[in-house]
Amino acid sequence: MLTIKRTPLYESHKELGANIVPFAGYEMPLVYTTMIDEHMAVRNVAGLFDVSHMGEISIHGRDAILFTNYLITTKQPTCRTGILSIPPYAMKMVEK
Repeated sequence: MLTIKRTPLYESHKELGANIVPFAGYEMPLVYTTMIDEHMAVRNVAGLFDVSHMGEISIHGRDAILFTNYLITTKQPTCRTGILSIPPYAMKMVEK
């Protein structure tokens, strides 16, 4: 059975009343109100698309945290093993 994943913004989408549907292995918001309301909001104010489901990177090795700190602007703490959420990606860090 396929496990459906949730993005870091899943709870925010639910709290804002999104209609959640399965998409590409994730539970994603389809619509909040009506298509016309959302179309007009994007045209007149702004729009945001949750892309956190579009990338996943695994970094392994002795210098995994050092490399991650080089790769992204948010500095990561020293840890042996863990999962770091860095929008729009979730990075698994394992030092061996």
